[in-house]
Parts: sequence; C-alpha cells; structure tokens
Amino acid sequence: MTNFLIAVLFAVLPFTAYAQAIDESPQGSVPQFRGKPVICMNKDEMIANTKLNNMVPLLGALGNSFDGQQSTFKAFFLVVYNANEGNYSFIEFHKDGWACLLGGGDNGLIFDYEEINRQIGWD
Repeated sequence: MTNFLIAVLFAVLPFTAYAQAIDESPQGSVPQFRGKPVICMNKDEMIANTKLNNMVPLLGALGNSFDGQQSTFKAFFLVVYNANEGNYSFIEFHKDGWACLLGGGDNGLIFDYEEINRQIGWD
C-alpha cells in the first residue's frame, strides 16, 4: 500500500485537488466543505497503479460527489482490496476520465457493527 501511495503522489503531485472550506466551525448545523487534499489522476493511471499493488475491486457503487460549489455530479465509487496484505483504498471515478483516491489503509475493513459503533459512536 505504501508503494502505491508513493507512486500516486509522485505521479500526480501537481494535480492535487483541494476541497473548498466554507465553514470552519466543528459543531455547525449547516453541512460544510472541508479543505481536505485529494489525489486525482487519469482513471487509467489510477487503475494501473491499483493493479500494481495487487488490489482488485471489492465493492462498487453509483453515487454523487460534490464540486465545492454546493452542487453535485454523478460519480462511481470503488473499494479495492488486496486480500493477501489486507490493503484497501476508496476511489472515486468521474465521467470526465478523472479518478480520485479518497483514502485507504491496511487491515482495517470492518464489517462488525459493534466495532463500528465503538470506533465512531454510531448509536
């Protein structure tokens, strides 16, 4: 996973996108855009880098993403996974040919409701 992230970083360093921050208050009642850096690149390069790390699609979903201007656009979300190493990534694919790495990690996919609740206080 580390090699994948390093390869992605060097391949697209100039193309890092930043979400627009609208409201900095953590307890605001209005949803807010955060200034989180997201690594984006051509979707074919993202797929190639993912395959280099022996990751395969685990789960995909059609959905909506946000453009930083309080509007949405259609996107395809994918969770890729390397079962041998336990690595995973969350990737967002756009219709214009771009893909963005939203995050990832290792040995951390959780399907146990009680553990999810313990981590974030769902209930």
